[in-house]
Amino acid sequence: MPFLYPVHADPDDFQRWTPARFREVLLRLGFEQPSVKPMGGVVAVIFDLFVCTVQRWRRSLMRSIAARFLAYARPLIRWADRRTSGSTRDTATTGYFVTAIKGDVM
Repeated sequence: MPFLYPVHADPDDFQRWTPARFREVLLRLGFEQPSVKPMGGVVAVIFDLFVCTVQRWRRSLMRSIAARFLAYARPLIRWADRRTSGSTRDTATTGYFVTAIKGDVM
């Protein structure tokens, strides 16, 4: 589930699909053991916003420079995201990976 906005008022923020919202809905629908894991931290969020901005630029020298930067920066971004995500991943994330078990399946 994509998610690109800081969580606030958690666990009572039910407007957007926060971890608390996923768990509440999945349990209500009969799923068991819902697991909700953030996929990217604040560095990944900043990188994604930059990529979205670059993709909107018309053909130009700036877009060409940014595209080359992005091609080389991805490994560094992944490394920086892993190093900084411990505390920020819970409040700023690119999305959630959700798994659950359907309780009434035989």
